[in-house]
Amino acid sequence: MAARRLDKLNDVKSEMTEITNSPEAVQADMSDRNDVNHLAEKVQTELGYVDIFVNNAGHKC
Repeated sequence: MAARRLDKLNDVKSEMTEITNSPEAVQADMSDRNDVNHLAEKVQTELGYVDIFVNNAGHKC
């Protein structure tokens, strides 16, 4: 999981811990290319190949 707000991210991670053994949470802003690159590198390093990536970041038009 990734989100800009660390407090909200940690709340969701706590809830997910009840469902799965080890949810991963990374603070990242999907509008910041450096954050996206860091997230991608972290996922690839820790998990390897990614089958599906869902970007549910909202954009204001």
